[in-house]
Amino acid sequence: IFFNRLVVGIGIYFAQEAQRLGRGRKLFMRRFAFSLLIGCCCGAFAVLLPQSQPCLPSSLQNAFHGSSGCILESWLQQLVSGSRYVEAGKVSQEFRGDKDALVMSYEPRAGLFAAQYNPTYCLAAIEMQKDCRVPGIEKYIDNSSSLKPTDFCCRFQDLASLERGEFFNVSDQPKSPMSMGENWPRGPCSGLTWDDKDKVTLDHYSPGAAITLVPPTAVVRNLLVRGAPLVLPMSTVAAFLLGYFLLAACCSTAWIPGGLLVPMMCIGAAAGRLYGMLWHSILGPAPPFKAMPWVPELQPLLQALYPTPSPLPMEPGILAFAGCAAFLSGSGSLVMFVLVLLLEVTLEPFLIPVILISILSARSVTSLMKAHGLYHELINVQSLPFLAETPHWRQSHYVVEDLLRQDAKTQREMFRQNSDLEASQFDREFPELITLSRRATEADIVEALERRLPGEDRTVSVHGFPVVEPPSTEGAGGQLCGLVTREALLGLLVRSRSRSVDV
Repeated sequence: IFFNRLVVGIGIYFAQEAQRLGRGRKLFMRRFAFSLLIGCCCGAFAVLLPQSQPCLPSSLQNAFHGSSGCILESWLQQLVSGSRYVEAGKVSQEFRGDKDALVMSYEPRAGLFAAQYNPTYCLAAIEMQKDCRVPGIEKYIDNSSSLKPTDFCCRFQDLASLERGEFFNVSDQPKSPMSMGENWPRGPCSGLTWDDKDKVTLDHYSPGAAITLVPPTAVVRNLLVRGAPLVLPMSTVAAFLLGYFLLAACCSTAWIPGGLLVPMMCIGAAAGRLYGMLWHSILGPAPPFKAMPWVPELQPLLQALYPTPSPLPMEPGILAFAGCAAFLSGSGSLVMFVLVLLLEVTLEPFLIPVILISILSARSVTSLMKAHGLYHELINVQSLPFLAETPHWRQSHYVVEDLLRQDAKTQREMFRQNSDLEASQFDREFPELITLSRRATEADIVEALERRLPGEDRTVSVHGFPVVEPPSTEGAGGQLCGLVTREALLGLLVRSRSRSVDV
């Protein structure tokens, strides 16, 4: 609602300014200067946000720390080599049925976390090098699982290099490189760096650049990403939400082609993701949960290397979807459109309850506050003719006299804002009406066409004139006969000269 009020407030200010200045060079220069200023602010925001945020390594450990396993397909392919069926005993009981003999899971790539699951070579490797054992792996293996501690060992190139002592120390929590894709650019971060400890080349990405220096649709996808809860730090999302909120409201009223749908999606997704991160800071760490439920061999290994409880109580990506749905529904008064849109984005039907609850909650709050959607309120800003669904109770009591009094009040307010107008023009109960007598002459028509309403610019012409009965000898007259347009009067002037005409 605050976003709607801000957009409508700026729009009303610009509409009043345009009415006060009129169409001309002065109005054009003001609009051009405002658009130029907003463009510079947007550019500065897109540059300063990545510069002010720390760079993060493009590694599997950073992306999947605390992951729920619901990750992007392009990222998953770098973590696993394929899918296969495994014995049900290898999978935790909460992720399999009681009667399932085989469960489908992914096969992990070897050595991604400076350790590996390799039942074929690990036993011989541990016997050859005692330091190749993964410390503490025993307590993280489920009793109902068929995995053994000797199935896990350090990473090495081959048995010959292992015998020479050339292997990675699993206790140092090393990193494995990962390609995050073009939607996660480096920005101001340095390029490839060589990690001498892990003997790998690591790239870096800028979280700020991932939500400012990419196309708007990519910004939405990055904010809605799931399975990587810490890929966007809390400080980056908070700074983006504040800056983007203000700039989106200003850009919507500037002379810059653009829409409101994608900005509202970005604001809602950022707010939902930030809420999930703030929840953790208030409630504290949550109990540990299985990091990769669909890769059973990696679960004990990740818990041994990262014994700290999961840093987030729930998936920020899910809350980002909820925030996006709530903001679109509450701000734009949209229901079915939001549901269909987000379902097409996710292609996951299990998110329907989350989206529906968010939509209904947002619509209920806006209805209780008697607030209209943004598109509805912009109709009033543009002064477009629009009739409400239900008439106001006083509408049946309005007469023409009430409307004229309101016009006179409006003209008096314009006089107070513009000291160049003569006060005598507004010293009346009703506004001045430019009318024509039913027996008007050519001179009367010319005079009416040249007159202007008080407070209007000299370039603004009156396009319609009420036609009234002329006063009679008995004093009666002034009754409304009809309305004549400016074009019709100009046509009469062409055909008529000095004689009296009947309009």
